[in-house]
Amino acid sequence: MLYHSIYPANPWGHGGEKRTAQLAEILAENNIEVILFSDAVHYKFLVLNLFEALKVLYLVYGFRHWKSLKVFLKFWKHLAIRIPQLHAFFSNDSDIFIWESTRDNFYYLPYFAKKYGKTILAFPHNLESLVPGQKSMISGKISPAEFKREINVLKQCDKVYAISREETHLFRLFGINADYLPYYPTLELESHLSSIRERRKNRKGNSLKRILLLGSAVNPPTRSGMENRILFFKNNFFENIELIVGGYNTESLKFCIDDRDINVHFMGELSTEELEKELLKTDALLIHQPPTTGALTRIIEFIIAGIPVIVNEDSARSYFDLHGVYVYESDNKLKLMLSNWNLEIPNLPEGKNYNQINFNELYD
Repeated sequence: MLYHSIYPANPWGHGGEKRTAQLAEILAENNIEVILFSDAVHYKFLVLNLFEALKVLYLVYGFRHWKSLKVFLKFWKHLAIRIPQLHAFFSNDSDIFIWESTRDNFYYLPYFAKKYGKTILAFPHNLESLVPGQKSMISGKISPAEFKREINVLKQCDKVYAISREETHLFRLFGINADYLPYYPTLELESHLSSIRERRKNRKGNSLKRILLLGSAVNPPTRSGMENRILFFKNNFFENIELIVGGYNTESLKFCIDDRDINVHFMGELSTEELEKELLKTDALLIHQPPTTGALTRIIEFIIAGIPVIVNEDSARSYFDLHGVYVYESDNKLKLMLSNWNLEIPNLPEGKNYNQINFNELYD
């Protein structure tokens, strides 16, 4: 199969890399050879490539859609240089193209795939045009301005596998042939999380309940949610609970609290070893995010590790029915939940099920 992604397959990386690692494992388990598009391959540049690239830009984006003339000219040059690579890539014998990089600066890929008669399977990590504050790389417009365009591009795909239930339903409402393919960690990561579950059985109880607030403070929705919860703990003191804040650049969130004696501690960026130690000690994971798209990969991971997950409604998308996920609709509900601590050890999830992807049917 032909394959295009913007992320490496890293089960230990961020959410995007983990999703790519999951897809790589699915393909490997089905003995499917993957041909990756590579920018490292260079071909002789021809002036004719400029004219072909201009035609593609007109057919895919139009000429009125651009943020500025400078952006248009830069992208035109970028595409013209890659025209020979694109023809070489899509002229491979494989009948199927897996499109994971469903951002607007790659909307030309389905055009070439259809030109060469390929079946397109799309695996969007989220609906890019609905991510709050997201700017189009082409038009510069802020979400949700480019929603209609994104839907129309995904309609060109023969099948779309969504990472969340909500997006699956939305795609179907717009006439897109969509199925739900939830995130599940690779065998390597699942084994590691299962070992943490096993070791947690022998842990001693904490005098203070440790709640872990984990995330990257450079990601706008994540940072917003972390600030929100730190301020919640600042304004609501719980004598028997301490909040542990960890993740990249989280030291920058210290401004949220003053010198009052509150149980909030900042760990900063955690190494793999430090995070593992924290997972063995923590009593629950806390997640709070504003409305956005996609699905949070760490929820299922913490459940596998035997750690309860406390989430607001917007973070719980696709996980409402999972044992060990505790959803709060308001700050008052969270206060009640924390005051009457009654969180159970999550049941082990049923495991991965990828029956949605029938490779035999695709090759028939």
